[in-house]
Amino acid sequence: MAVYKIFPEKDTFILSQYPAQNTGLDEILDISNYNGININSSAAGDLPAVTRALIQFKTTDINNVVNNIITGSAFSTNLKLYLANAENAPLNYTLEANPVSGAWDMGTGRVSDDPKTQDGCSWGWRGESGSNAWSSSGGDLYTNKSGSSQTFLYTSDKDISMDVTNMVKLWNSSSIDNHGFMVKHSASIEFSSSFVETSYFSVDTHTIYPPTLEFKWDDSTYTSSLPPITGSDFILSFTNLKQEFE
Repeated sequence: MAVYKIFPEKDTFILSQYPAQNTGLDEILDISNYNGININSSAAGDLPAVTRALIQFKTTDINNVVNNIITGSAFSTNLKLYLANAENAPLNYTLEANPVSGAWDMGTGRVSDDPKTQDGCSWGWRGESGSNAWSSSGGDLYTNKSGSSQTFLYTSDKDISMDVTNMVKLWNSSSIDNHGFMVKHSASIEFSSSFVETSYFSVDTHTIYPPTLEFKWDDSTYTSSLPPITGSDFILSFTNLKQEFE
């Protein structure tokens, strides 16, 4: 099995609580619902309090892998994000990734900036605050193109490894323009009265865990003159194996 990874050209997360704030250079991608801890606050603007992530990989990188590196026509592609922190996560929850339908600017903000940076993509805007608003607050998606999802159980690994092969094929074939993924919680968690925090390392992380787009395909070849075994009713075993090898 061959594996090839590419890294994002940009990412950010957007906050409904602060619809003009940009976090383009933050080390974290926050995908959370903070309504539950703000619900008793009387301060204006505290609700709703939802965050979503935007992640984009270069079209040229995707096309190069699909058209020039992968051997054969069958492959799979997973969007991988690595968990930085989780708090109050339910026993079962679902995250969704959908294709964004328009261009956006990453910006240079961080969530801790004071005053808040507003020079890039936010909940209300594709770019600098006050110009080029999203058609719908919180980001625009291709409504006629299905996205992907991943359900996490209590015992699941909480890193994201979501099959996004269909979206990658749409980008590669130019069926839709590539403006990246929006990753968010399902409707049952977003805008509910709960509190669920799940955050992941961004492309600006100082760790070894930035987001990746991981391609896999079967690059094996068969060179024997004997016909391959295609059934499942056989047992493969090795003999004369040592307990230790120097």
